[in-house]
Amino acid sequence: MRTMTCIAFFLLLASALFAQVVGSISGIVTDENGAVVPNVRVDATNVDTNARYVGRASRTGIFTIPVPTGKYELNIAQPGFKQFSQKGLEVYSGTTQRADVKLIKDDPKPPPPIPPVAKLQRGQYFESRAANQYCRCSNWPTTP
Repeated sequence: MRTMTCIAFFLLLASALFAQVVGSISGIVTDENGAVVPNVRVDATNVDTNARYVGRASRTGIFTIPVPTGKYELNIAQPGFKQFSQKGLEVYSGTTQRADVKLIKDDPKPPPPIPPVAKLQRGQYFESRAANQYCRCSNWPTTP
């Protein structure tokens, strides 16, 4: 009985010590209009050790990443949005550091302009890049 009491005490002591050196970073991911952005990967990097901890926002945009105490940088790269980075997050033992994220939509890149098409006259040649062959345009119908 005494042995069981000692084991239980040491397990309780170990879990209490572990709980004291761990905190978390928590927040909600939204866009610039306030709508939640679901399933976003959230990276928390410890500034001192360079250790990276990865979390994912739920379908309601909420994320929680358990991390050891220290200073962190939060990074999010989501397609369709500009990359987000927040520095200076300090996590203390047994606490949760709140870090709400507002992602800004990335301006879609316009498609490249379509080059002008040269008009061919009867008897002129053009080169087909796909087949690398020359075609003579003499069979075009004439216009009245």
